Amino acid sequence: MKKISLLCCVLILTLIAVACASKQDNPNVDNTSNASETTKEPAAAGGESADKIVLELWKHAGTEAESIFYDKMIDNFNKSQDKIEIKATTLPNESYHDQMRAAALTGGLPHILDIDFTEMPYMAYQGFLNPLENYLTPELKDDMLPSVLEEGTYDGKQYFIGQFESGMSFWANKSYLEKAGVRIPTSVNDAWSKEEFEDALAKLQELPEVEYALDVSVARGEGWWIYSYLPWVKGFGGDFENKETHLADGVLNSEATVNAFKYLQDLINQGYVNKVQTTKDDFHGSKISALMLVGHWMGPAHEESLGDDAILIPFPDFGNGVYTTGGSWGWTMTSRAEEEDVTEAAWEALEYFMSAENVKGISEANGAIPSRISVLDSMDQYKPGGKYYLYREQLELGHAWPRPLTPAFSTFQKSIGAATMNMILGADVQKELDEAAKNIDQTIKDAGYFE
Repeated sequence: MKKISLLCCVLILTLIAVACASKQDNPNVDNTSNASETTKEPAAAGGESADKIVLELWKHAGTEAESIFYDKMIDNFNKSQDKIEIKATTLPNESYHDQMRAAALTGGLPHILDIDFTEMPYMAYQGFLNPLENYLTPELKDDMLPSVLEEGTYDGKQYFIGQFESGMSFWANKSYLEKAGVRIPTSVNDAWSKEEFEDALAKLQELPEVEYALDVSVARGEGWWIYSYLPWVKGFGGDFENKETHLADGVLNSEATVNAFKYLQDLINQGYVNKVQTTKDDFHGSKISALMLVGHWMGPAHEESLGDDAILIPFPDFGNGVYTTGGSWGWTMTSRAEEEDVTEAAWEALEYFMSAENVKGISEANGAIPSRISVLDSMDQYKPGGKYYLYREQLELGHAWPRPLTPAFSTFQKSIGAATMNMILGADVQKELDEAAKNIDQTIKDAGYFE
């Protein structure tokens, strides 16, 4: 019933998305193919042709640089040996997960699936994925960032492995901090206290160049908050989900979480944050903000505009430690691979993807943090003193707190995001979080999760 209840609406979305995909004009990726077109040569049972095993793979379009890299990586794998051939299909970013879920419900998944880790729990819960722990070698596992392994685990099993991780902290304008006489922290071990943070905001706000001391990326909308504000919530001692029951009530609307969101309202009321922001370049474009809450992907734009003045600093310690969050896209093996007895071949491909060369290559293409420690050791920007070392330090030392690893993630994201946008505009925090928790738990119960 859980599968059937989603089938009709998702199939409609898929048909629309496939039609739209055929009209995309990206010379670097093939968006005209669909799942039925990936294996073009006759294949015997088990995905084998007369000469080699044919593996179907789906990936989202990503950025242009990502798409170019992945096309080359897959082509290189096919040329590296003569027993396995990957047939790759690239699908549009906007409809990717809808198409993935529709294919899962109708038995049309490929053998290898590119996926956002937030979608992995749903796919694993429904039985659409094949666990990887029997294939993941101790050598590779020991070389992985702990956050990536944690994010890839559901119900005690490893289903997902990522080539990269996200980075989250404050971007800061060094010149503004120096002009305001504000101490510049460089490590999670010397982060601002709550009092120091408030003092820094007050001093930065007095600068004539600064209209809003802190840019929390309000313009990114409701989908943003489950990722960006989680480290602050943890810093206050709160959370979004009960990790044992996987429900929200009593945690999302707890005193600690309520206080974390009241603090955001306090910063807005003091004039430090633009609650009706419509632009995403207040920090690096107009330069009217001194601090920005945003991730690694904005690094190139910030550095192009601000040069050496664009620096990373950790989140403050609000009383319960310094946190960040993470989460990446990565690779999974579907249950179809097991059904057709091609799991060994599928893992050979995934192991190739996870090579040091490919992990470094995709990181250079998309600017994300490499998931392998050996690769981090080889890149100057991630070595101690490097411009991105803070990202590595946070992730490697266990300061990352994952978003809810639940098949109901999309409900958490939507409910928390909508509540946050209301609270930013002045809505009662306790009331908004009570309602969000109620909606989330009702959705979980209606879907029959965890029964």
